[in-house]
Amino acid sequence: MNLKLALIENDTLYRDKFINAFFEFYPQIEIYSFSDIEKAVELLSYQVIDIAIVSEDIYNLQKNMVKALPCKAVLIALDSAGISQVDDLKATCKYQRIDHLQQAIMDLYLENSGGTIGSSGNGRTRLITFMSGAGGSGCSTSAAAYAAYLAGNKEKVLYIDFNTFGIPDLLFSDTGNYTMTNCILAVIEQKKNLAVQLKNFARQDVSGVYYYAACDNALDWLDFTSDNLETMIESLVSLGEYDYIIMDIASEWDKTTAYFADNSELFLIVTNGTTVSNKKAQRVWETADTYFRAAHKDFSKLYVLYSAFAQNAKTINDERIKEFRTLPFLSAQHGVQELVRSLSAKQYWE
Repeated sequence: MNLKLALIENDTLYRDKFINAFFEFYPQIEIYSFSDIEKAVELLSYQVIDIAIVSEDIYNLQKNMVKALPCKAVLIALDSAGISQVDDLKATCKYQRIDHLQQAIMDLYLENSGGTIGSSGNGRTRLITFMSGAGGSGCSTSAAAYAAYLAGNKEKVLYIDFNTFGIPDLLFSDTGNYTMTNCILAVIEQKKNLAVQLKNFARQDVSGVYYYAACDNALDWLDFTSDNLETMIESLVSLGEYDYIIMDIASEWDKTTAYFADNSELFLIVTNGTTVSNKKAQRVWETADTYFRAAHKDFSKLYVLYSAFAQNAKTINDERIKEFRTLPFLSAQHGVQELVRSLSAKQYWE
C-alpha cells in the first residue's frame, strides 16, 4: 500500500518529529511536508495525495486554501484532544501516540478508499478467507497451498490460522521464538506500535509465505474476542506490508465469520467431495449466501473449492454454487509440507 500523505504544519520541530517517527515505524507511508499551504496547493497538483494533515492554526487562517488542496481527504490536526470534527472535516489531536495518530490517518484513508479493508485496489492488502463445513476437508492444506502459489508469483503473503487447535507449523517451517500467543497478547494488551510488532512476530517459510506459529497453548485463544481479531487484521492491513492475507477460519458462523465475509475479496468454502463434506459445505454456502443477500452485500465473492478430490468424489449438485478450483487428491507420504508445495503448482490455480 503506497499511501501518500501531505503534512501542512508551520511548527518546524513538530514537523520534523512527525516525519522521523513515521519514517521509523511506517516507512510505507510517503510524506510530503509543507509550512506554506499556498505552496502545498501549487506543488501537490502534480501528485496524487490520499490524505492531507493540516494544522489547526493554518486551517483557521486559510480555510479556502484548505478546500483547494488536491487530495482525497483532509484531517485537521488540533492542539487539544476530545474533538473529532471541525466544520465538515475529520479532526484529531496532533499530540498523541504515533500508533494512535497513524490509526486516525488509516481510518480516514479507508473511509475514502471505497469501502472495506479487504477490497482490491492499488497496492491494498487483499484478504482471502478459507472455511469448511467439516474437519478433514483439506481446508488448511488448500489455504496454505494457495498462499504458497501466490508467494511463488512474487506476492508477499501472510497466512493466519484462526482455528483454536490449528497447527500451521505442520504446513510451514522456520526457526523463531515468536508464536500466535505473542500476537494475541500484543493485541489484547494494546501494545504500542502493534502493527510493527505483529510484523516482527511472523516467521517465513522456504516457499516465501509468512505465517504465525501455533499458540503455545490452545487456551491462549480464550480471551481473544472478535473485536481483538478485527484490531489485529486492521493493524496488519494498515501496515501495508502484505499483498495478501490468507485466513484459515473455524467451521462456525458468528460475528467473527461475518467480519471475514464482509472484508474478504474471496470467501472460499472447502469440501473434499464426499457426501458428508458436501452436505456440510452446502449448508455453509447457504448460510453465507443468505447473510450476503440480507445485508445487501456482494455475494459474487462466494465460491466452493474442492480439495483432495479423489476418483470417487462428487461435486455439489446445486446450480447456484460457483466452483473456484478443484485440487486433486495427492499422497502425503513425504509429509504435509511437501503436499502443500505440490498443490501450490500453477496448474491448479490458473
